[in-house]
Amino acid sequence: MNPYYLMQRLGESWVAADEGFTQFYEVQPDTWNKDRDTPMIPGVRHPLIPYFKFSPLLGQPKPNFYLLGIPYAGGTSIHDSSVGLFEDSLRAESWKRTVYPALVSPYTSGLYDIGTDRRLMQGVIMQDLGSCEKELFIGNELGVSSAAVSEAVKLSVAEQAGLYSIGGDHSITHMLLSAFLEHINKPIILIEFDAHHDCGIDALHHDRIHHANFVRHLLAQDEIAAVVQLGLRGIRSVDQMYTHDKLIQISAERLEPQTIEQILSDLRAIHPEAVAYLSFDMDCLDPGTFPHVDFPLSGGPSWHVVLQAMEMVLRSDLYFIGGDLVEGQGVLASDRLPGQMELALRLMAHMLEGLHQNRMSCDCSLHIGEICHES
Repeated sequence: MNPYYLMQRLGESWVAADEGFTQFYEVQPDTWNKDRDTPMIPGVRHPLIPYFKFSPLLGQPKPNFYLLGIPYAGGTSIHDSSVGLFEDSLRAESWKRTVYPALVSPYTSGLYDIGTDRRLMQGVIMQDLGSCEKELFIGNELGVSSAAVSEAVKLSVAEQAGLYSIGGDHSITHMLLSAFLEHINKPIILIEFDAHHDCGIDALHHDRIHHANFVRHLLAQDEIAAVVQLGLRGIRSVDQMYTHDKLIQISAERLEPQTIEQILSDLRAIHPEAVAYLSFDMDCLDPGTFPHVDFPLSGGPSWHVVLQAMEMVLRSDLYFIGGDLVEGQGVLASDRLPGQMELALRLMAHMLEGLHQNRMSCDCSLHIGEICHES
């Protein structure tokens, strides 16, 4: 048997293993097994250790996904919210689950999900860009997208890669989609898993974009073809409800694959030129499953129902340009990570797997290389 996975650095060399991790080898340094340089983006600090301890190699194909941390908590209504720490906490949790570079196709080991008996992310070559500097967001009310986020989106479009971002409060989705609209010439359909409709109206702060109203602001943009919200629940005052011709809502009680399939099929027919974006708010999950959110709502869908719904979304004919995971509470580096953080990481792995399969299988006429604005 021959070396198959590169496990860890040994000085300038690599410790390698065969495909079954039964024999181990030393692989000498060469030009092909050097780490690919992480792109420099002003305002983004490189990670000391990347997600899943994985760095793409020069001898591998270019990344399928760029990962970006956006520790923005200025769009939440909770003064001392810890959602800005979520992306660092998730990155630290990922270090317990190493993804190994492979010497041959599909080039990565991926991860194994015991619960679903599936290999996830095998062949997904991801590059962790790092985290946006928190100082960039001081005083930023998201009237325009952060320059750092815009540059990360520009990179992903130019490199024909997906962009997967970790927040931060949910208003970062507005920031990201605004940046995508700067660099592509297709309308966008937002698919959002959330317990709340994020269309709030505040008579005193009507124009300020935040986590509870960013969808209403997106719906006002002509380039946003539709917003589909999955998992909504609870009761509201009459003035808290919101309707719009482009807003489609499926409650947690009606979160059935057939309903989702029909709605997305209809949207694909109505907007054949549109691309899609997937956003997941951690409070979509029932707090009994994931309690570490600022605004938990009981009666949420089970983990199994959420996975089924997400798989149906990503098996649709819509072409996804990226996605994000938001609104989880993080902890300081000196504190112990809560046990449920593994579930958030598991969700991230399923999202990346589904997004990757979607981008590989969708019609090449919607390839991201063909949706760029002319320079």
